[in-house]
Amino acid sequence: MAYTTGTLTGTYLKPDATPASGNVEIIPNSRYLLDGEGNKILAGRLNVALDEAGSFSVELPSTDDATIDPPANRQYTVSAKLSHTRLPAVTGITLPGSTSVDMSDVTAAAEVAAGIAAFLTEAEYDELVARVVELESLGGGTGPEGPQGPTGPQGPAGPTGATGATGATGATGPQGSTGPQGPKGDTGDTGPAGPTGATGATGSAGATGATGPAGPGIATGGTSGQVLKKNSSTDYDTGWTTLAKGDVGLSNVDNTSDATKNSATATLTNKRVTKRVDSTTSTATYTFNWDNFDAAKITAQAAGLTLANPTGTPTGMQSILIRIKDNGTARSIAYGSQFRALGVTLPTTTVLSKTLYLGGFWNADDSKIDVVAVGQEA
Repeated sequence: MAYTTGTLTGTYLKPDATPASGNVEIIPNSRYLLDGEGNKILAGRLNVALDEAGSFSVELPSTDDATIDPPANRQYTVSAKLSHTRLPAVTGITLPGSTSVDMSDVTAAAEVAAGIAAFLTEAEYDELVARVVELESLGGGTGPEGPQGPTGPQGPAGPTGATGATGATGATGPQGSTGPQGPKGDTGDTGPAGPTGATGATGSAGATGATGPAGPGIATGGTSGQVLKKNSSTDYDTGWTTLAKGDVGLSNVDNTSDATKNSATATLTNKRVTKRVDSTTSTATYTFNWDNFDAAKITAQAAGLTLANPTGTPTGMQSILIRIKDNGTARSIAYGSQFRALGVTLPTTTVLSKTLYLGGFWNADDSKIDVVAVGQEA
């Protein structure tokens, strides 16, 4: 279980301001510190060695975390055991919340700044070191270890720890034998009605009923090709008749054949005839079709061009108009045998990036395309 911790730090110096060596002993005022689940998080005293700078830093359970047992009045006592002296213990140290406390915050500022100088002067320290060296040169040393003293009386029992976590469930044992059958229970309520079953097969047809009286029926008489027509709004007032075109809303219809209509002369007034234009992008040979088009345009011509003799069946004086433009490079133009210039010169090349028009008519008498107009963009 998580609990709050604080950090305790401190630094100890010799009288000559160099780092001291040794260790710091930290003792809580309770024998044990337990977390909320009864786990031991600190037991007895804690020894922390000073580093090369004479400093230490240790993370301890916060003294005001109510989840820690004992829940209140927790404090720490700190005693510095240096290699050449031992400083008096500092008691009543608290670590509230997640704070960091330095020993200089809980001891007299002058005492911390002077380090162990509060207990040994520099001269006394030097004298003590010289005495230790002298004793070592005389061959003195640590005496033999004395016998172990008698075991002291057992201290009082500590408080009972929190109950440990429940262990995992054991494996299921074998199934016991089936017990005797119990008495029959009361009959339950009737369940809801089930869904409707499928429809059964259709039964056989019944006997035909007697013939009813004759109805008014359809009017008698009439001749082949006639139709039945209602003469008035009166029921059953009908009779046979030969239809006229006015009877079916076709008063303006006559029986002129399509062939007759197509050959008849017609005058178009305020009508526009849209030309059928064949569009081609760059081709080596272009063949115009008289039956499908009235004009042609050839764009982005990227090679020499041959205008072949058109296909289809032209009528006398049927017009032809061809527009040509290259792709930025002048291209040669050749013509089929039916193209004939009259009053103009057939161009043999395009002018780069310029539009060229050729216009003419079909001469049915000579089977030639008489080119009578050439237009070259300046």
